[in-house]
Amino acid sequence: MRLPTITASLTLLTLPLSTLAVSYNPWQLSPLNTHSSSGRPGNDPKTTITFTFNDPNTATSASCSASFLPSNDGNQTSFPNHYIECSTTADPKDYDFAFKIDRFTSIGEFGLTLQHGLRDPAVGTPDYVTAFGSVNITRSPNFVCEYGGSGVGNCGITESGGMPILVPITALVA
Repeated sequence: MRLPTITASLTLLTLPLSTLAVSYNPWQLSPLNTHSSSGRPGNDPKTTITFTFNDPNTATSASCSASFLPSNDGNQTSFPNHYIECSTTADPKDYDFAFKIDRFTSIGEFGLTLQHGLRDPAVGTPDYVTAFGSVNITRSPNFVCEYGGSGVGNCGITESGGMPILVPITALVA
């Protein structure tokens, strides 16, 4: 007797949100701060980006940061353009957070892509999905930069404006 051969395949499904019945609110980045050093001997020469990645859909959040040396050629090409895991107190089997820097012109102008793995029974089976969103950060009345004579620079969300930066969720991968 010959047994039938069963072939299993794993299909990676990427869907734009417009095709799903599930609706998500934008993620929020707040606080968001950047820093560039003066470059003086004895100072830490790294550029830093730090923010809190808030997901109002799951009531979870994570602390995210990257530190990197500015490029020597002035093109700011030394930023880390791979996903960096964020630190969260949420259960890692249910939620994970990461980001990458897509482009970096200065501490006041850069692009981020964020990803958030989460369990959501509303999407069906499997219920674990990874959501993606992108945002371009630029100086604005809400995100201001200050530079010192030594070359040190700091940017951040203003305390008076205080509005989080919204990141629309653009795709889900199940």
